[in-house]
Amino acid sequence: VKVESTAKVNLDRSNLVEKKKDPVDHIDDVSAPSASVADSFEVPDPSFYQFDDERSHEKFEAGQIWAFYGDEDELPKYYGQIKEVRRIDSTIELQVIYLTGCWRLPEKIVRWDDEDMIISCGRFKVKPNGKLCTYHNTNSISHQVHASVVGKNKYYEIYPRVGEIWALYRGWTTKLKRSDLKNCEYDIVEVTEEVDSWIDVSFLEKVSGYSSVFKCKLSSGGTKMSMTIDRTELLKFSHKIPAFKLTEEHDSNLKGFWELDPGAIPVHYLR
Repeated sequence: VKVESTAKVNLDRSNLVEKKKDPVDHIDDVSAPSASVADSFEVPDPSFYQFDDERSHEKFEAGQIWAFYGDEDELPKYYGQIKEVRRIDSTIELQVIYLTGCWRLPEKIVRWDDEDMIISCGRFKVKPNGKLCTYHNTNSISHQVHASVVGKNKYYEIYPRVGEIWALYRGWTTKLKRSDLKNCEYDIVEVTEEVDSWIDVSFLEKVSGYSSVFKCKLSSGGTKMSMTIDRTELLKFSHKIPAFKLTEEHDSNLKGFWELDPGAIPVHYLR
């Protein structure tokens, strides 16, 4: 499965400027997709679970929020709302408006120094009269996002939830820039608890012999390696990774382990 160079939205802080890139329709303000790591890297197929089934044409409906791969690092850090779905025989056409960050993180939340840096958890909205992007396939799309709707203005809140798998920026610092993303490394974690002031996560590690199967990482004493992340540091969370928990039916030795969608796994885990 080859991840293609994908659509993204670059948003300035005032949310007044949108620059869209669409690999399919080069319309108006759309330019050719930039070169990326994935252009020369073959993403492996999953071993057990067919994540592509979750992106099959019949899954898409107007009003849904989906995560889209970004050009910077080919990871699903952008969100778009499906405005219209057209199906003709075996083809699909999607009309999408991207969500914009509201810059309404709670006051105590640490901000990026780089105002152009991507934010993948927080409060978002569909920009009024935002321009539609047209897609004729689902290659740019990772997974459906089940966001919480807040207020009359329909803000969408997207935060890590218990049981989800997320990537954390390794060596996180507020000085991280958008231009640094291609060279970033990540830790992969399972969210085990969340409350108003903090989020608990357990670290995962790749299982030998598999490209996309992960298990809990244990300390030398045999306990799960975990960390508590204060909600003031929410920006440590890079993006959600679609995941499927394996059972005895897949392999008795892998029961309770996770298979992750290879398209959302940071590339340094796959090489």
